[in-house]
Amino acid sequence: MYEKLKIFKNRAGFTMVELMIVCVIVSIGAAVCAFSVRAVMPEIRLKAAVRDMKSDMTLAKLTAIQTGSFATIQFDLANEQYTVFRDDGAGDPAKAGDLVQDAGEPTIKTVNLPPGVDMTASGFGPNAEARFNQLGQSWGAGSVVMTNPGVTNPTGRILRVRTTLIGNLSIQTSLDGNDPWTDLNPPK
Repeated sequence: MYEKLKIFKNRAGFTMVELMIVCVIVSIGAAVCAFSVRAVMPEIRLKAAVRDMKSDMTLAKLTAIQTGSFATIQFDLANEQYTVFRDDGAGDPAKAGDLVQDAGEPTIKTVNLPPGVDMTASGFGPNAEARFNQLGQSWGAGSVVMTNPGVTNPTGRILRVRTTLIGNLSIQTSLDGNDPWTDLNPPK
């Protein structure tokens, strides 16, 4: 029995000081990591909002094709939201495609932008609407510009969703909001 106790006595382990040093190092690493993640969150939110808007514009385009009617996206720049609805006139052919959500026209989706992301401009005309017809073509070429104002943006990037007359959608980026705009994910 004495032999067993002697074996345990010769074994070395970690001291309390060594364990405390490891805890301090891990805590410093976690703090640095959390600070880094917080610094890039505004850009991540901006990219996610732009991707979501492109997806919702694609949804409007596909709804127009599937239902054989118009689908419209109304951009509310003041309230940082947009609404996708089927612009079929709700039984009145004269109101179909009028860019106004009349009574009875179903809302497909209403989206509020995340905090810190702003729609700063819409190139879809004075009423800030985009419309797709039964062929998936856009009512007019245009774009919606999104930024994170008031936030330090390390890349200074400004993003937009752009549509062409034939209904192609793309996400583009610019450093100052003026030309040149380049496709974020160019076709291969």
